[in-house]
Amino acid sequence: MKKIFLIIITLLSICFQVSAYDNSREYIIERRYLVKNTSTSKTISFLTFVPDLTSYMNSRVLKRVTSKPVYKIRKEHNARVLMFKHTLNPGQREILKITWRVRLKPYNVFTSGIKYEMGNVDKARYLQSEKYMEADSPLIIRTAKRITRYAYNELEKIKAVFYFVKRTINYTEFPNRTYGALYALKNRIGDCSEYGLLSVALLRAIGIPARIATVLAIRKSSGRKRFDNHVIAEVYSSEYGWLPLEPFFGHKTIGRLRNYEVIMRRGWRTDNFTSWMSYRISRRLNRYKKIKMLGHTWRRIK
Repeated sequence: MKKIFLIIITLLSICFQVSAYDNSREYIIERRYLVKNTSTSKTISFLTFVPDLTSYMNSRVLKRVTSKPVYKIRKEHNARVLMFKHTLNPGQREILKITWRVRLKPYNVFTSGIKYEMGNVDKARYLQSEKYMEADSPLIIRTAKRITRYAYNELEKIKAVFYFVKRTINYTEFPNRTYGALYALKNRIGDCSEYGLLSVALLRAIGIPARIATVLAIRKSSGRKRFDNHVIAEVYSSEYGWLPLEPFFGHKTIGRLRNYEVIMRRGWRTDNFTSWMSYRISRRLNRYKKIKMLGHTWRRIK
């Protein structure tokens, strides 16, 4: 009887693995930028920085192609950032195109067997109060302590914050504007940014590291873009490592990503940036630089 039971368990495990494999999807993701020198007389040089799509949680990057050689690669928030060097003559423009082939599959942090660690240097960063994530606000501290007062461990505290934000904030779209965690808590409204920022602020207020992540999501049926700048939270569990927190829509619990969403950027941007691209240029020449994102393109291939 015991042998039969073990055989059944093994077969179920194989079926589960096959099912997970069958649920994987492959996409071509392309991002394009217009970079231009608007001066009629000066040649300008500057650097641009674009977050690289890396294999992380539910995504596996199979290939990356760029229309321009990568100058350098640097690390931010334990993720790669691609650096490009531009030297443009007066009136010159160029199109920067980055293409990834990526495989996505459903992800559950509690069954994945993978723990994404956090460096010791990063812990202080992900606990501090920041613009839009006012973890030192008395109201946010009081609220965080109140909603987690019956939680008996770290994971239960994370869940308490998740469900509080999910049921408390009413969705209100703020096009091209961010109000932040404290505003969301006081007014009980916000879009995905406020959902994510409030989650991060509440968690940091009770000593649990958390950060913002930016997601691209696609429509299940057509494979076309749904959201290309969607905000979620990531929280660090001492037992499970980094896990996604999506209180805005769809997910009913923590630690999951679907096979039609992918984390493209980790951490909140504080430097100069324009639609996913940062830049570095001298103040004297900055007025001649023009950067415009031409959009993301998704195409399902498998």
